[in-house]
Amino acid sequence: MTSEKKRLAGDLLFWFQLVMAWAFTVPQVIRSLSSTAGMTITWTMFCSAFVLINLFLALGAYRQSKSRKAGQVVLVYANWLILWMTLLVIICIKGQWFAKDTVLTGLILASLAALLVVRRRESLVATISEPITRGFVALLLKSVPQLFIGYCIIVAGRKDGLAGLTLIIGHITVCTRLAEIVLTARQDGWTRRNIGLLIGETGNELSWLVTTTIWMLY
Repeated sequence: MTSEKKRLAGDLLFWFQLVMAWAFTVPQVIRSLSSTAGMTITWTMFCSAFVLINLFLALGAYRQSKSRKAGQVVLVYANWLILWMTLLVIICIKGQWFAKDTVLTGLILASLAALLVVRRRESLVATISEPITRGFVALLLKSVPQLFIGYCIIVAGRKDGLAGLTLIIGHITVCTRLAEIVLTARQDGWTRRNIGLLIGETGNELSWLVTTTIWMLY
């Protein structure tokens, strides 16, 4: 494949990702205005934090390489941050904070503290600003709340708070982002920032698969 064709394919992947992000969010926004059954405020809250961390990783990768593809990855995460924050506001208004949300928040914070202690022992530079550590932080922030959604669906005995279209498109968008990360890494090298992005998004997809399985059973 020529460089021009590679660039065209990369651009199409970028625009596809932007469109799918909106296709993911809009049905869920509409659903959340009528029902939040099986949904939690912590999901949107920690997913927003996940996107913010990955945005910083993408910005670091772009500053290092200044490549077109790395810049597109930054825009992808910036777009997601806007959409997740919008969904967070709506669910905060329409939904409810439960005791189990407090427990989940405490669990995630304790896990993050443990992660930082372990990473610090492994390396003197493994602080929250270190890319690989940020990747694991992003993994926790996204995976745990998504698994918690599956638990909430089981407890509620209903799944109508999570739109089916959002569920399907969620897999498409994550896989697309993984493809973009791989393309960027092949072009700019497997830097620690690109590896950190890959860690977070891989955990994202695996946990969403679990939630999808539970959703299908209900």
